[in-house]
Amino acid sequence: AEYGGLIDTAHKEQIKIILDIVFNHTSIDSVYAKKHKDWFHLDEHGNPTRSVPEWTDVIDLNHEQKDCKKMWDTLIDVLKYWANLGVDGFRCDFTWTIPLEFWKLAREQVNKVKGGVLWLAETLDSTSIEHRRISGKRAYSDEELFQCFDIVVDKESWNLFQKCLKSSGPINLFLEMMRSQPKNYCKLRYVETQDQHIMANTTSWQQAIAWTSFAVFNQGPFLMQEGQESGYAHQQSLFEIDRIEWGYYRFAEIFSKLNKLKKHPYVYTGRFTIFTSQPKNIITCAWQSLTGGLYGIFNVYQTKGKMRLPLPNGSYKNCLFDEQYDVFCGEMNIPTVAAILPYLGTIPIDKP
Repeated sequence: AEYGGLIDTAHKEQIKIILDIVFNHTSIDSVYAKKHKDWFHLDEHGNPTRSVPEWTDVIDLNHEQKDCKKMWDTLIDVLKYWANLGVDGFRCDFTWTIPLEFWKLAREQVNKVKGGVLWLAETLDSTSIEHRRISGKRAYSDEELFQCFDIVVDKESWNLFQKCLKSSGPINLFLEMMRSQPKNYCKLRYVETQDQHIMANTTSWQQAIAWTSFAVFNQGPFLMQEGQESGYAHQQSLFEIDRIEWGYYRFAEIFSKLNKLKKHPYVYTGRFTIFTSQPKNIITCAWQSLTGGLYGIFNVYQTKGKMRLPLPNGSYKNCLFDEQYDVFCGEMNIPTVAAILPYLGTIPIDKP
C-alpha cells in the first residue's frame, strides 16, 4: 500500500516509476534460496554458487535447469505483481545471462496485466561480449536485445568513447559507430555511471560539457548520474554510505536547457543525422523536420578557428549559452564549448 501510494503521487506529478529487476542472482538468504535450491547454479558440493567469486553475498539463478519453467513462471509473477501495482517500466539487470525466450514470454505476460510498460535492458560493452562468446557463455548484442526491449543501455560504444576522451585518434570510428545503429533504435546515452568514469576527473569542464551535450542531443534518452549537475568529482562507493556534497550546481542550468531541447518539436518530429566533422575533431549533427531543425556543434577537443556548415547566411542564437553566431558563405567561428542553433527550412543532410 505504501509503495502504491508512492506510485500514485508520482503519477500525479507526471513522473514515471521504473523498477530495477535482477533475475540473474538473489541474496544468499533469499526465499528462493531456502525453498528452491535446485533453481541455482550448484558447486561440486551441491551448494548454490556464483559466477563472480567476489560477490559473496549473492548466488546465481540457473536458467538452464530442468525446473526452469516453474522458476520462470514465478519470476514473471513478480513482474506482473509490480505492473498491476502501477509500475511504468522495468530496468532489467544482467539481461545477457538469461535466454531471450524468457524476456519475450515475460513481456507477453506483463502486457496482459498492463499495456505500455517500458522495458530497458542493461547491456555489455563490445569487448565483454567477445570475451563471453569465446568462453562459450551467453552474450547478446544490442540488435538481439531489441527483440524484447524498448531501450538498451549504450554500453556497446563505451570503450571507444573512453579512448576518445584521451585522444582524438578514434573519433571518426566512434562517430561511425554512432551512425551505424539498428533501424528505429533507442539507446540510453550516458557519459558516466555509478561505477564507471567521472567526467570531472578526466576532462576540462569545457570538454565535459561538450561531450555531455552531444550525448543528450543524440537520439535516445539520457541518463544523468546523481551529482553530475554539480560537477561532482568523487567516485562514490557502491556498498558504503557515501553522500554527495550538495550546494554547488555549476552545470544545473545547462542540463535544464538540454532537457528542454530534448522535448523540442524538431526532435519529436525530426530525423537525427551525425555529419562528417569539418574541421576535424568537431562533432556536428542535426535534428531536422519538414519545417526546420536544430544544428548541433560540439567542440570536444577545444579546437579553435573557423568551420564550415550547411546553414544559410544569417545570425543564429545558441540555445545553450547566451551568444550569437554569424554564418557567412557557409562559415562561422567554432564555438568554444558547444552550440545548438535553431534554423528554419531544411538543409542538406547527406554532407556537412
